[in-house]
Amino acid sequence: MPSPAATFDASFDWFIDREVVLSRTTRAERRVMIRVGGRIRTWARRSIRPRSTRRRPEQISQPGDPPFSKTGFLKQLIFFSYDPQESRVVIGPAKSNSAKADRGIGPTVPELLEHGGRITVKRTRKPKRAGEGNRRRSRYRSYQVTLDYPERPYMRPALAENLDFALEAWKGVVR
Repeated sequence: MPSPAATFDASFDWFIDREVVLSRTTRAERRVMIRVGGRIRTWARRSIRPRSTRRRPEQISQPGDPPFSKTGFLKQLIFFSYDPQESRVVIGPAKSNSAKADRGIGPTVPELLEHGGRITVKRTRKPKRAGEGNRRRSRYRSYQVTLDYPERPYMRPALAENLDFALEAWKGVVR
C-alpha cells in the first residue's frame, strides 16, 4: 500500500490566480512605495529653510533642528528612487562633490549635517609680513583645522513624521 504522502499531489496553481494577484500586488506596491517616497522627500526638502543674509548673515540653525540653506543646493540634492528588483525605495541626498569622501577619508557634507561629526580641513593664509614669503612656493602658509559639526537631521524627522502615512497607504493594497 502506498504511503499517503506519496499519493498527495500539492498544486496551488488552480487554487489562486497567482499571476493576477502578483501583478496587482506589484503594481499597487510600486504605487504605494513611490507615493510614500515622494512624500518623505518633499517633507525633507521643506524642512530645510532658506537663510536670510540681509538681516542676520551669521544665523545658523540650532543643533537638532534641520539646517538652513543659503543657496538651496542641499534641497536640490534630495531624491528618491524605487528599485523594483529589491522592492524598496531609497530616499536621501545624492552624492555630493567631496574630494576626501570620494577617497574614503571622511564623510560628505550631507552626512555631516544629518549625523554630526568631526572633519579636518586644510586652510591657507597669506603671510603677515611682506618679507616672510620671498620664494613663490612659500608665499602662502597652509594649516589644518578640525571642525565639529553638531547633528542637524533632516531625513530622520521626515521619515518619523510620515510613518503613519506610510502605514495608512499600505492598507487595502491588494483587493
